[in-house]
Amino acid sequence: MKHAIKSEIEHQIKRIVALVCMLFIVITSTVSVAALSKKVCITDGENIITLTTLSKETDKILEQAGIAIEANDLVKRDDDSYDYIDITIKRAFNVWISVDGICKKISFNEGTVNDALARANIQLSGVDAVEPALDEEITIPTNIEVIRRCNVNLTVDGETKVVPVPSYASITEAMEYAGVTLGEDDIVSISRNEQVRENMNITIKRVGYRESTYVEEIKHGTMISVSDALPEGQQKVIREGVDGERVVVKRERIVDGEIVESTEISSEVKREAISEKRVVGMKNTGKSTGSISKGTAKDNKNGTLVDHFGNTISYKSVLTGSGTAYTSSPGALTATGKPAQVGHVAVDPKKIPYGTKLYITSTDGSFVYGYAVASDTGGALKSGSALVDLYYDTLSECYQFGRRQVSVYILN
Repeated sequence: MKHAIKSEIEHQIKRIVALVCMLFIVITSTVSVAALSKKVCITDGENIITLTTLSKETDKILEQAGIAIEANDLVKRDDDSYDYIDITIKRAFNVWISVDGICKKISFNEGTVNDALARANIQLSGVDAVEPALDEEITIPTNIEVIRRCNVNLTVDGETKVVPVPSYASITEAMEYAGVTLGEDDIVSISRNEQVRENMNITIKRVGYRESTYVEEIKHGTMISVSDALPEGQQKVIREGVDGERVVVKRERIVDGEIVESTEISSEVKREAISEKRVVGMKNTGKSTGSISKGTAKDNKNGTLVDHFGNTISYKSVLTGSGTAYTSSPGALTATGKPAQVGHVAVDPKKIPYGTKLYITSTDGSFVYGYAVASDTGGALKSGSALVDLYYDTLSECYQFGRRQVSVYILN
C-alpha cells in the first residue's frame, strides 16, 4: 500500500515538473517573439496601413502588406528607436515638358518644377520663363512649358524699356505676350510679322481718331474798285469789313498725342462776313513823271494784282499783246474828245470799249505805265498790229518805250 502511494506521488510530481517546463517554454517563446517583432506604418498616397512584422527587409514588409511597387516608384524607410518603422511610398507619375519645339516626358516622384527640369537636363537662360513657377511642388501628372525668351528694347506710350519676349514670336505675338495692346492703326517701326531677335529696337506710335468742334473766324473779304475821282494810288474805305463766324467739325488723326492730320467733315455758318469796300484812285496829273516806268507790279493770278503803290486791286480780265507809244501836239484831242495826255491811251474799241478803266504793265511786271482810260484809237490798233498805244508827252519817252509786250488789265 505504501509503495503504491509513493509511486502515485512521484508520478504527480513528474507531471507538475513537466507542466512547469512547458509553461516556461511558452512564456520564453512569447517573450522572444515580442522582442523580435516591430510595428510598421506604411503611407501609400492617401492610404495608411499599419501592421506588426518580424521581417527586416522592406520588400518583404511591403509584400506582407500586399503592396506592389512599380519600377519608378520611390520608397522611403525610417526606423526609429521605439521599434517603429515608417515606410512612405512616392508613386511615379508622368511629367511632360514642352521646350524648343519638342515635348519631353519624364517619370517623376517628388520635388519642384526646377527639380523636374534638372532631371530632364534642361538648362535655362536668365530671361527664359517657365510655367508653372520653378519653386512649385509637383504632386500629380503635370505639363511644364519652357518659354525661351530674348530681350527687346521697346519704346511705347512715352517710355523706353527692356522687355523679355518669346524668341520665336512675331512682333505681334511678342507685344501680346508683353501685355502691350497693338491698335489696328498704330505705327510699328518694324513689320508686325517679323520675328523678334535679341536687342531688337521696336518703336510703337499710338494712332487714334477723334471728332472735334471748333469755332472759326471767317475773314471778311475786300471789294476793291478804282475811281478817277481820287488821285492815283490814294485809297479810301467806304465800308468797313466785318469778320464772320462758323462752327466746324473736324476728324483728327492723332499720333502719340499730336494732331498730324485734320479733315473737315461739316461746317455751319453762324454769322456771315461782310466785305470791306475800298476804292483806289487812278486820277493822274496827265503829265509825264520824267520816267517812262512808274515802278513794278505783280499779278496775284487770282483776279487781283498789286499796283506800283502796293495797293491790291481787283480786275475782271487781262489782255496781252504788243504795246507802242505815241505823242501829239499840245491841245490835241483824242477820238473821244478827251485831251491827249498821259493816262489816256489808244485801243481798238471793238476789243476794249472807250471809257474802260485799265492798268497797264509789261507782261513780267517790271515796267509799269499805270492807270489809264481807253480814250483814243488808231489804224495800227484797228488792224491788230498793236494792242494798246500809250500816250507820252515827249517823243524821247516814246522812243524809250519803243515796242514791247504788255498786259492790259480790265478793271472793275
